[in-house]
Amino acid sequence: MRNPKTELVYSKHFSGEPKISIAIPFYNQERILARNLKSVIDNLQQVAEILLIDDSSTDSSMRELIDFISSLEATTELKLSSISVFQNRTAQYETYCDAFLFENCSSRYVIEIQSDIQMLHKGFDSKLLRAITSSSHLIAVSARGIEPVSGIIKGYSKTLGSDRAHSYSIVNYVISRVKYQIFILLKPNVAKTPSVREPESKVLYNEVMDSEFLTTGYAGRIASKINYPVDEDYAQKNIIFIGETIMRGPIIVDKEKYKAIGGFDSGRFFQGYDEHELFIKAYLLLGYRVGYTPLNFSSPLDEGSTRKRRSLSGEFQILRQLLRIMGKRKTSTLWTLLQDETFPEYQSEIEFF
Repeated sequence: MRNPKTELVYSKHFSGEPKISIAIPFYNQERILARNLKSVIDNLQQVAEILLIDDSSTDSSMRELIDFISSLEATTELKLSSISVFQNRTAQYETYCDAFLFENCSSRYVIEIQSDIQMLHKGFDSKLLRAITSSSHLIAVSARGIEPVSGIIKGYSKTLGSDRAHSYSIVNYVISRVKYQIFILLKPNVAKTPSVREPESKVLYNEVMDSEFLTTGYAGRIASKINYPVDEDYAQKNIIFIGETIMRGPIIVDKEKYKAIGGFDSGRFFQGYDEHELFIKAYLLLGYRVGYTPLNFSSPLDEGSTRKRRSLSGEFQILRQLLRIMGKRKTSTLWTLLQDETFPEYQSEIEFF
């Protein structure tokens, strides 16, 4: 059945049956998309299908992407079954994009990788696969970080239901965006070159930084720590921190368990917090847990798609999304927990696989 929002624009088949699926949404990433996709392909150990979705980019991301895929040739070293590229006719945002890709992935295990991520870990897919299959109770494992539900709910309370709108009212949000648009009109739009990671000039993320997990519930490269390269010995360690909730990028999800919970809720969310809604529901309804295991990857904060400049038209599209979810989000699990001021009880664990 034809999807009125999204169309398949390019597909290339190689050989073999996929053991895993890779899902990559993107928006206006012309400078880094091909580089980052190459890093994913070069570090695969399992045969994979890769699905990408363009959320109505306004730059040359699609052209750069197809030029790169067209240059790929099937070899015995290439761990690719196929690559498919979809495009949204208008911007639909992160929740819809991931839900669409997950629906169209053929493998049980799906690794979602945001387009600003450059993979630097050979066999990242194998490690994530071993981690999630180490326990029948796991629905997902992140390589970015794990944190307590209470902090997420408190953060959610300071937004309009999206990490794109840190405000308590639509009026205040609109005023802030008008000010921002005026600011960027007065500021030159200087093109930047892709970020280059310089491990020798940065703090290495190591296991000492995760040593307080059983007390705090936090582990992984969260917030400013995302720019820390991981100590190589620690990145190779087969350790998993099982806790309360995890975030995207890179993240492996058991699609069977994901579907049993209902998947990403694009009715109540569109950008941010939807993964936490999913994982909290998974625990409350079926007792599924989430985990974090360290991997080496680069993800400069200034390259994330959500930080891209939006035109006036783009700002109106976001406002429409906020108005769309305004009433619906009050029936979400996050909203219910926020109003009740009660949080699920979890038992944090550290295991090896």
